[in-house]
Amino acid sequence: MNRMQDQKKFCGILTFHKAHNYGALLQAYALSYTIKKYGKDVFFIDYENDILTRGYGLYPAFNKYSPVLYIKEWIHFVLDFKRKYKRYNAFSKFIDSYIKPFSVSKNNCFDVVFLGSDQIWNASYTNGVDPNYYGQGKGLSACKLVSYAASMGKPSLNGKDEKEFISLLQNINSIGVREKYLKDYIEDKTKRECVVNLDPTLLLDRQEWKLLSNKLNSDERYLLVYEMHSHSDMSRIATRIANSLNLKVKVLASRTNYKISKDAITDADPRDFLMYFANASFILTTSFHGTVFSIINEIPFYTLGFDNEVDLRSRSLLELLNLNNRMISGIKSIDFDNKGFHVDFDEASKILQEHRRNSIDFITQALGL
Repeated sequence: MNRMQDQKKFCGILTFHKAHNYGALLQAYALSYTIKKYGKDVFFIDYENDILTRGYGLYPAFNKYSPVLYIKEWIHFVLDFKRKYKRYNAFSKFIDSYIKPFSVSKNNCFDVVFLGSDQIWNASYTNGVDPNYYGQGKGLSACKLVSYAASMGKPSLNGKDEKEFISLLQNINSIGVREKYLKDYIEDKTKRECVVNLDPTLLLDRQEWKLLSNKLNSDERYLLVYEMHSHSDMSRIATRIANSLNLKVKVLASRTNYKISKDAITDADPRDFLMYFANASFILTTSFHGTVFSIINEIPFYTLGFDNEVDLRSRSLLELLNLNNRMISGIKSIDFDNKGFHVDFDEASKILQEHRRNSIDFITQALGL
């Protein structure tokens, strides 16, 4: 790729593009899809943080600090091998089909590199602040660095991590983040302007996601449960609402291990994920992207909260769209007598459209359009 030979703008995306995680892959796909609308070639910069890579491998990673734990992980792997293998293959095939990785070298330069989305600035995920996710990777050259809907997953950093974070932000030409609390934090610490962007998954409407989704070969009505973090009231709430609405309960697992029920769906790929959300009659989730796809498809839902940092991303989105009442703390928060399960998405849809336009304007400005 040589800019001197071809004036067409080449764009890079630096994110968690190989994570075996529904939200990570779908946000990566969505940002790439959106940029391609404007006639740009887009490449996923093929950098992977070692800690993250080990977490998504098929086989247990060797743990030199705890051989006993390593042996236990192998036992758990064997007990759940069939499901783990099917899930790993499902995600790998999606990555091979829809993600286009590119290895950088000193012989090429990107016009624009988009940093994000996802929690690329979560130092807990990347074993400290990782300069690569701020555009400072070895061999990476770009005329412009732009963060788009980057997230940190927590309200602030401390000590050495905070100093590195603030220093690395100085290299970024335009800073876009996913949550308002992060915008406020960055502006307070750096005195630089920062913009709140929509998560890339929200840049696509229901019909655009339908083009990628698999088709459900059934007309059964179901309540979908999708948890990233287990909530103690989830089972009771799902049973009560399903009985009230005469729905079957489907559980879509965000991971698989031998403890997860054999009835749970554990081998779905991201296209199946889209399918299950689009066809649900009601959704219960503890996940940010579970909340996102409930809203995109305008399916009645509740997001179960924990009153801690886990809620930050979902709460920020629900507040933005004036859907605050869809986050509940537990079963006592639901008025089952009045059957208040209906959700009016009209206002949220209008707000979403406005923020979608603003976020796309941010991208087009970064592209120089």
